[in-house]
Amino acid sequence: MGNIKKLPFKGKHPDLVNGQSYTYEQFAKVAGVGYKCLYSRLYGKSYVTDKDLRPLKTHNIPKKWRAEWSGETDIVYSRFETAIEETSQKWLSRRI
Repeated sequence: MGNIKKLPFKGKHPDLVNGQSYTYEQFAKVAGVGYKCLYSRLYGKSYVTDKDLRPLKTHNIPKKWRAEWSGETDIVYSRFETAIEETSQKWLSRRI
């Protein structure tokens, strides 16, 4: 059998410690999603953030519960994963 892969966590989630490394199973349990779902979210990433640990169908969760979970009143997630993708989209959206 191989080694179990652990990724460091960088964020402010109440159940996790910033800088500590966790397995995919532990992250999935905290996020309330399945192992395979979380595995596909974290594919190719070198660390985990609060954004990666969002529950399924976050847009269906009432604002009062979202505030308790994340400490924010409105949660807006970007469709882009990297700063390069965001910059590229800004340039591609400009009028010619």
